[in-house]
Amino acid sequence: MVLHDGCCLRIALTGKGKTCLKRLLGELGAQVEMDSLDKVRSRLEWYAIRLNDSVSRRFPLRPFCLTKNEWIITFTIDDVPDTAESAGGAILDKYGVHGTFYIAGNLVGTKEAKRNLITQEGCRKLVEHGHELGCHTYNHLKVPYFGARTIVSDLARNTAYLDAFEPDRAEPRNFAYPYCASSMMSRRLFADRYATCRGGGNRINRGMIDLAFLQAVEIRQPDEDAARQIRWIDDLSANPGWLIFYTHDVSDRPTEFGCKPETFERLVSHAVRSGAIVLSVREALARLGVQRGAT
Repeated sequence: MVLHDGCCLRIALTGKGKTCLKRLLGELGAQVEMDSLDKVRSRLEWYAIRLNDSVSRRFPLRPFCLTKNEWIITFTIDDVPDTAESAGGAILDKYGVHGTFYIAGNLVGTKEAKRNLITQEGCRKLVEHGHELGCHTYNHLKVPYFGARTIVSDLARNTAYLDAFEPDRAEPRNFAYPYCASSMMSRRLFADRYATCRGGGNRINRGMIDLAFLQAVEIRQPDEDAARQIRWIDDLSANPGWLIFYTHDVSDRPTEFGCKPETFERLVSHAVRSGAIVLSVREALARLGVQRGAT
């Protein structure tokens, strides 16, 4: 029963009404508590990943001296949603440059709530257009949560999967950590297997860099922020180095981890006009004269 009392609206409940309300409030309280725990857990995980990244930067596994006159920009795609190939790849083709697309074999051809992933035909098109296929684990592993045996098996499976698209490839592939989450416990395993490993960090690679933990700048939502990533290209013009961008989908309706085609094209066109050399990771290593296992 609803009672009006001055400026207040009171709900008077009796019997079953009180029982239902009590149960509802209990469920609501439990959900709020679970939501809070999930947020705390997510935040703690974020801090753990950042701490691991910080330690990794301080103790490089494969140091390499990047000369001061190098002015390189690389565009990379993680997971590779289908729009990253159809729109992102087309934009790179338009400007005559190549990118690196980090593929997790078990995601290929799958459909998610907000995106579809690249198909095998899409992978073949990327190779035909001169783009690079990099490794992103087979099962999109959050590396810190898995032991060496699982990781080795997973990586071997992804290598075999990607080699089917490039049977004549001889050089080691390049790797990007899913979720940009590396692990101090297993990073040697990746460093020994791949030409480079890429994380995140929102930094330009300059001076003494670590080929086992390259830094990269994210292009993501909101789109106005993604468009402002041009400042990193301008920063590179003033202070040379190797700027690596990474994103996910390139769509008119991007997920929070992607960007719109016009934003991606604005960044690519500005990079080309800046005078920097736009190269895939593989092409950049060839330019730098990096030999597998070199330090």
